[in-house]
Amino acid sequence: MIRPQWVCRHCLSRLRTASSLPRPVVAQTILRRQSHASAKSGDDEDLYLAESLLKRAQQLASEHHALETQLLEDFDTKKAARAGNLRPVTEALKEYESAVEVQV
Repeated sequence: MIRPQWVCRHCLSRLRTASSLPRPVVAQTILRRQSHASAKSGDDEDLYLAESLLKRAQQLASEHHALETQLLEDFDTKKAARAGNLRPVTEALKEYESAVEVQV
């Protein structure tokens, strides 16, 4: 199994409180909670994101698109800052979708 690169704060706090447990039991708990594959599992399960992450990224990308069209009409610094924060998510989603299309 691949070790998780990122562990949420909840799981880390459970690790700290479970210091009396043997190490393999703690590692199994983390690996059981980690879920990164979507319904498209198979040989390439590491390629696909979880559906919830994909939906959230799509929502943020649509918000970015709406902000960009609003900024073309009327400039607002708060909207520009939000659009700037959402730009990396939109670009990453485009790269992900193009990578998935190439693999399929």
